[in-house]
Parts: sequence; C-alpha cells; structure tokens
Amino acid sequence: MQAYEPGHEDALFSGFGRVLLQDSSVLPLPAFMARYYKGSRNGYDTASSQAKVQAVPDIKNRSYVKFDISSFTRNDQSAAGDILEILTAGDVVIRDPGYFVTGVLSRIHRVGAFFLSRYHHRSSVFDAKCVPLDILEVLTRNGQLDTWIRIGAVEKLAVRIVTLPVPARVANKRRRLMRKDTRYCPSARNLKLLGWMIFITNIPEETWDARQIGEIYGLRWRIEVVFKAWKGDFGITSYSHLASRHQIESIIYTRLIYALLFQITVYSPLLYLMKSRYKRKVSLIKLASFFTRYHWLISPVPQSIDKDFPIEILGYFCAYDKRKRLNYEDRLEMLGEQKNDNKLS
Repeated sequence: MQAYEPGHEDALFSGFGRVLLQDSSVLPLPAFMARYYKGSRNGYDTASSQAKVQAVPDIKNRSYVKFDISSFTRNDQSAAGDILEILTAGDVVIRDPGYFVTGVLSRIHRVGAFFLSRYHHRSSVFDAKCVPLDILEVLTRNGQLDTWIRIGAVEKLAVRIVTLPVPARVANKRRRLMRKDTRYCPSARNLKLLGWMIFITNIPEETWDARQIGEIYGLRWRIEVVFKAWKGDFGITSYSHLASRHQIESIIYTRLIYALLFQITVYSPLLYLMKSRYKRKVSLIKLASFFTRYHWLISPVPQSIDKDFPIEILGYFCAYDKRKRLNYEDRLEMLGEQKNDNKLS
C-alpha cells in the first residue's frame, strides 16, 4: 500500500510541526495487581487494580508519539509535564482541563510550542495589566470574549482566551451532569460558566479564529475513538486469569505496539487509497474490527488475480456509513477547505 499523504489538513495545520493530542484511559487489571497498580476504591472501601495509559497521537501526521503506563492514582495533572520530554518548537498540544497546569503551559510556551486547552475554573486570571479579572462578570456583560489576558498567580502567563456560548439545552444538560457527579460540589458561579465553552491558547487570531478554535478542539475526541478500538477490538484489557504480573505488562505493551503498527501499515495507507481512488473515507473502528476478525481473508488473495481486490473488500466493509452527522475525516476535510478559502479571500 502507498503511504498516507496529507491533504486538506495541510492548510489547517500549516505552520505547526506536529499536532499532539494527549489523553488517558483506564485499564482494569486483575485484583492481585493492586500492589503494583493501585486503582479506585468502591463504596465498600475495597481496593481495585487499574492502570492508566497516557497516549499522545499526532493527528497531523497520523502517528503515535508516546505511550506511558502508570497506576490509576497518578492523575492527568501529574502527567501534564510529561509532554515536555517530546515537545519541539512549532508543535501544538491539545488537551482537556484535566491537564491544566499553568507552570507547564508556561514551559510549553518557552520552548516555542503552542497549546490549546479548555479553561480550568480555579485558575487565577488577570487582564493585560495584571489586574484581577472576573471572567463571569465580563461574559455576563459582553456575551463573548476573544482577547489576551494573563493567567497564574505566579506566572502571569500571557494567553488568549476564547469563549463560545453554548445553546441553553446544552448548558442545562452540563449543569445537571455536574450536579450529579459526586466528585464535585459546584458553586453557583461555576454552574453559570457552563453556559460557555472557554478555551485558553497561545495561538494568535490570524492563525485560528474563534470559530476554528472550537472546531479544532472538537477533534480531540478522536482519541476516544482510538481508545475504543484498543479496548474493543485489539483486546488490550483481555488477560488470562492465570497470567502473572510480567505477562500482563507484556500483553499491554505488545498490544500497544500492535496498535501503532496497525495505524502505520494498515489504516493510514488504506485511508489514502480509499480517498484518492474511491472518494470514500475509512472508519478506524470498522477497520480495526474487520481486520481483527478477518485479516486472514486478505493475505491469501492471489495478487495475480486482482491486486485491488483486498482494497475493495476493506473499502466496502470499513467505510463510514452515509449519514448527516459529519465523521472525523469529513470534519477534518471541511476545516481544511475553510482554511484554504480564508487564505484565498
């Protein structure tokens, strides 16, 4: 298969070396692993065993950059600084507020890289002159924001704050979920802030405008699809009840390597071929499911009969269904086309 060649995302991500997502997923482990990988405790205060995998894919170049396995008790905030080990000037990092650490954002900025994150409501916020700023008061008065402020009681880091109002039904749903979550006791102020999507970035307006910020942040959900494929089709959480600690760890890392090879040698090349030859887009979930179950159907097909036959099989069974809601590839293409149109205008 031919290697994947970027298309519309070239325009969308031009100026950036890599576009890195970072997120984590919890892996349940057998109970005896609790001494090595501590998990959460249930209502009866019984300890479980859970590992947490930190993954950093590069959605511009469609590859993986870093994996880490740790105990569940090491939260995302503690892992926020890990990105600095692999970061280079020109990269952009997209993460949720669980990784929001002002000191880490400051270090990302200092190496010449960029970040896009949801705002964390506990952050100290100041205006451009370092005067304390009440975001809710400003939003209540103006309705929307796209300006430069400073965050961090110590760092006073200059960042761009972008706010996008959400529909009332969405805001109310978010508030209901927040009230039901026993981990939080939200204040009236924080509940009001749920009426907006609030982003913090150091990416200038001429690169991504406010609307693009919201759309591009939405691409972060791609990693949730990746985790779904790992757990559902690649069996990363399937272990024998007789397996030892080292066997389980070996299984996890081996399957992560398999997922990486699958991305490079199967998914990305097929994605390019299907888009260029058949004008169809391949679903990662469908391809992972099909390839895991029926990969043995592909290799026996004699190339002398029809060299395109395996590609047609995969394309038929693994393409996205036609639907009104845009899939990931559609959204990526749409954003790239809009970026090109803005350049021409």
